[in-house]
Amino acid sequence: PDSGGRDLILLTGDAQVQDVEGQYLVSSEILKYAKNLGVDMVITTGGYQSHPGKTPLVVAASTNVGFLDRLKEAGAKVGGWGNPIVGLAGVLMGLTTFYGMDGVCLLGETLGYIVDTKAAREVLKVLGRLIGLDIPLDGLERDILKDVGEAISEVEAEMRSLERILERTREEKITYIS
Repeated sequence: PDSGGRDLILLTGDAQVQDVEGQYLVSSEILKYAKNLGVDMVITTGGYQSHPGKTPLVVAASTNVGFLDRLKEAGAKVGGWGNPIVGLAGVLMGLTTFYGMDGVCLLGETLGYIVDTKAAREVLKVLGRLIGLDIPLDGLERDILKDVGEAISEVEAEMRSLERILERTREEKITYIS
């Protein structure tokens, strides 16, 4: 029975379509399917390569200018004009208007091509506020702590390696020339 709420369709993928033509083909098929289901808004997510602070920003864009205030209220920073959103997240959002839908993209600020659980957490927080859904983040919080612990271990190992190199350099240093 209809509870008066809206349905939510989630689409995930583990890989990016590698060429632009493929991105447009895949996006078109997804949007045709969504249109047949009566979808009126598509929200894509991804990463925004930058230098995040302690808490990564969520940068947002929309095909509907009237929607920008809602994005700000949800905690996103509206991206500047002329900044392209690459990959399937950008192409999907950009093509929504051709299918009579609104498009929104939420991008978590990240260093680059790594799985960034902090950025993902911030995107999910904004998404939850945007669609009025309480998204449990407990598992993600555990992953963040694990990632931080692993990063600290890697830095400590690198420091030990640098200390060994420095010690060898000191031992090999010539101190007297006749």
